[in-house]
Amino acid sequence: MDSLRQCLRLPRVSPPHVGKRGPADDTYVRTQKLIRLFVSSTFDDMSDERNALQALVFPRFRQRCAEVGWVQVVDLRWGIRDEATDEHRTVHICMEEIERCARSSPHFNFLLLLGDRYGYRPLPDALPPAEYEKLLAALTPQPAAARLMREWYALDPNALPPTVALRKLDDATRAAFWPGALPVLGPALRAAARALHASRALSAASATLSNLPVTEQEMLQGLFTSPASARESACFSRSIHGWTPTGSASHRFQDVSRQGDGSLLLDGEAAAMRTSLRKRVKAFICKENYWAHDVHWQADGGGISTDHLPKLSAQVESFLNARLACEMHALAKADAAQLEARAHERFGLERSALFVGREAELHRLVEHARTGTGALVVKAGSGAGKSSLLSAACARLAALDGARPAMRVLVRFCGVSRAASSAVPLALSLIAQLDAIAGHVPTVAKPGDADADGQGGGADTSLETLRAQMAAALQRASRGCRLLLVVDALDQLVEHATPSERHVALLG
Repeated sequence: MDSLRQCLRLPRVSPPHVGKRGPADDTYVRTQKLIRLFVSSTFDDMSDERNALQALVFPRFRQRCAEVGWVQVVDLRWGIRDEATDEHRTVHICMEEIERCARSSPHFNFLLLLGDRYGYRPLPDALPPAEYEKLLAALTPQPAAARLMREWYALDPNALPPTVALRKLDDATRAAFWPGALPVLGPALRAAARALHASRALSAASATLSNLPVTEQEMLQGLFTSPASARESACFSRSIHGWTPTGSASHRFQDVSRQGDGSLLLDGEAAAMRTSLRKRVKAFICKENYWAHDVHWQADGGGISTDHLPKLSAQVESFLNARLACEMHALAKADAAQLEARAHERFGLERSALFVGREAELHRLVEHARTGTGALVVKAGSGAGKSSLLSAACARLAALDGARPAMRVLVRFCGVSRAASSAVPLALSLIAQLDAIAGHVPTVAKPGDADADGQGGGADTSLETLRAQMAAALQRASRGCRLLLVVDALDQLVEHATPSERHVALLG
């Protein structure tokens, strides 16, 4: 699976603070009231189901979310522009959107509508030159396919590493590609890839690449990612009884090819692979989230019966509401100290995303974090990039996950949140996070308990008390690991503090 994902250039779905998903995972804390759902399906054959959900279920669910202060976004993959299709970027756009959904709501983001079509299998948009040459040589017995291979693929001189890319389409070539090149080159390329794999001249991942439809690639990215997806995703599985190839709409509901006399021929290979995929999905998704529906082919050949749509709508709506209740419960349980920590980590990730350069300073910061002792002060004028530098250092330390000794990094950007805008709430939030790391039941007020002036409410926030609590919390949290405390813009906090707050801000 991993080699196939790499071959497809699919990013591994690993949202910030999300490890292996599931009940035992305490690394992810929901901090925003956002549900982002990706609906995966083939198109022409699932229009009735998608229209029913769009007209009946999603508006009600959107209203339900709004009533409890949440935002709901549903991606039906209807917004892919013709330009993206011409540039063969459809798959990449879908993968990026699935990743975006996973980042927004890691435990609730994928709905699959599975029918009797295996679906559109795009040509590889790019191939390594060595694999291109192997495939081209394998097509030698098929002159027409080999000619199309040479015609539609060309070396991309701008790609690193070098690749042989599928030509982009325009008004002059679009008509030649879809009805002409694709039906010939697609099957030939798939057969060549299988033959090369059988002779061990092509890896299993590369051979599979030419066989996968868009929907199965979406499943690899959004469904088969972890065991927890079996509970957090859902599948509508529809089987048609009585389909015939002679109806006016027959081509919409099965994988078929049109013969010279105009008749339709069922694609047996695609049907077998679709059956195998359906069995795999059914075995993976938990029973209550897998909804099998049998429908009948209309006698006039114009489509399928639609009496299953009310039940499907009810099943989807029930699933959505149940998952929303779980997400609301998770948010309600989230500790204020955890939410505070995540807010600063997100801010740091945003700052470090586009950071480049400063390698000498980064190296010194990282080495001090790993082996140094005492405090290290980063001093520069306003706007010099201190926040971005510290963010990049934290990101680089996170990339060293698994290094020994184990390291814990606590980061605060003064002014980013209310609890980090004055000295006492800042100290309280750090003590609470340190206690959480050590598994110690906090004995001080949480950052969310501060009063209107941000001074900690009724908790004892005297200098002596906070100093003692900070020292004890640091000692507990540093047992068995190296502890790094990163505080950005502390000078601004001290500058605007009262004399007593200034002592608090400089604790430790």
